[in-house]
Amino acid sequence: MARGSEAFALATSDAVEMMRAAGTPTAANEVHEALRGISRRPQADTTGAIQHAMAALECVAREVSGSSDTLGPIINRLSLPSPLDAALHKLWGFTSQEGRHLQEGRDPQFAEAELVVTVASAVSVYLLRHRARSQQG
Repeated sequence: MARGSEAFALATSDAVEMMRAAGTPTAANEVHEALRGISRRPQADTTGAIQHAMAALECVAREVSGSSDTLGPIINRLSLPSPLDAALHKLWGFTSQEGRHLQEGRDPQFAEAELVVTVASAVSVYLLRHRARSQQG
């Protein structure tokens, strides 16, 4: 397991279990894979961690929104207050640049991967909790 910040530990500790309980096992598996990537030794798989973390968020966003779009267009339909929606667009853009469309010699740093995994996990949990509260009341 990666030794990350306290925020990382808190954001990721319950994410997999919560996703499974919420009926999003694919998202849960993607977070699990992100954690495996960032924990890999001797060198973390930062690119894989970023890709898997955002794939988990995209799965949750699709489930919550009922859409099959990619995360970019879905963000506008999520229950995120402004400017948090804009911040999520920026994170999605970072993931596109640093996690999918790589440039030779420009590997993401561990701290960047940790940040993406932390935020993607936290936003996923937020969306699932928001959906659960909306369905209750």
